[in-house]
Amino acid sequence: GQFGPWNLKSLEKNQIFILENYYDEAKYLMDKINVIAQKIVFNSVFYHDTGVAQEYFNLAKEGYNLLTKYEKRFKINDQNLSAISLERAGLVTTRLALGKSQNAKVKQEIRVVTKRTHLIGEPTTNLSVTVLWRNKEQLKQINNKEILISDFVNPASGASSMAFILSAQKEGVKPAKIFHRSVSLTQAGVLLMKKALTEMGIESVFYSIGVASTLSPNYYLVGDRAVADAGHILRHFLPKK
Repeated sequence: GQFGPWNLKSLEKNQIFILENYYDEAKYLMDKINVIAQKIVFNSVFYHDTGVAQEYFNLAKEGYNLLTKYEKRFKINDQNLSAISLERAGLVTTRLALGKSQNAKVKQEIRVVTKRTHLIGEPTTNLSVTVLWRNKEQLKQINNKEILISDFVNPASGASSMAFILSAQKEGVKPAKIFHRSVSLTQAGVLLMKKALTEMGIESVFYSIGVASTLSPNYYLVGDRAVADAGHILRHFLPKK
């Protein structure tokens, strides 16, 4: 990889743990997610099909259960931390990651609205992200602390998480360590984020079921590890206010 080596030894050293490198059941699950995602990508009408959405949600849940099942092996201890939910999908995945019900109130949840945008006149390959705090006051509780970010794909490009971290820094807030817990991530995204966070003096752990090596030009996962637009499909399962 252009951002660093990609082999088991160096991944472990960098605290990047991808279950499909270790367990066949993780591979099978990613295959199942890919099948349903390809179907949705091929015909976007499925984004509005509650049956397909339910199937997708169940696979996400299965995925987070798998992450919980093996967390001890990788010494991952991120259960009692402030949880950053990057809306929309993050609201759903935070609850799955913590083993809570769909509408559960999460005590230490910090909700952040991040939206990827393209600036007028910029090439489409340039990403910009807008960040909206639901409650800026809460940020104080994560300064110099360990935090959890659970998202379906994290990182893809890494833009949303990075935008959150940089915006928090503007408010004088910097977490000490970030646990990322996701169904999938991308090779380039994770190496790039790891490097950037290390340079900022922030420790990081990336824990995921699968990895995608292919990002489409508009930053969605494609290839044999597609996930479609997780936020759009999981919107059917957002917690009630």
